Amino acid sequence: MEKPVSESVMTKMPIHVKGFEDWMITASNPGGLSCRDVFEAIYRGFQIPLTEEEHAKLIPPKSERLREAQKHYRRRCKTSAGGISGRLEKAGIMRIDVLGDQTVFMGLRQDPEDRFWVLELGLPKSGP
Repeated sequence: MEKPVSESVMTKMPIHVKGFEDWMITASNPGGLSCRDVFEAIYRGFQIPLTEEEHAKLIPPKSERLREAQKHYRRRCKTSAGGISGRLEKAGIMRIDVLGDQTVFMGLRQDPEDRFWVLELGLPKSGP
């Protein structure tokens, strides 16, 4: 995890989430980015409550996506450790909930114009 994120020293990595291009995640470390820095930035980027604009744009009322986001929100609150479920419930639906089951890190790729990186997420494998 402490390995450098690339062969050449990088101090900043702007990341877009495939399918959610408005979400910008920025990993940074003035001493040089490590894999840990990138994974921690991605984690933090999904622990953000949806804004009203994001909610309206991404989760239409009475939609399947709303039902899925609510299901993942309830599961996340229920399975939280250390009695923090009350704080999670108050925060509301977060970006992680909107991803549904597509939460497996599949990799990062540079966009064709080299302006940012694109985070690819996928579904967990089912079964052994």
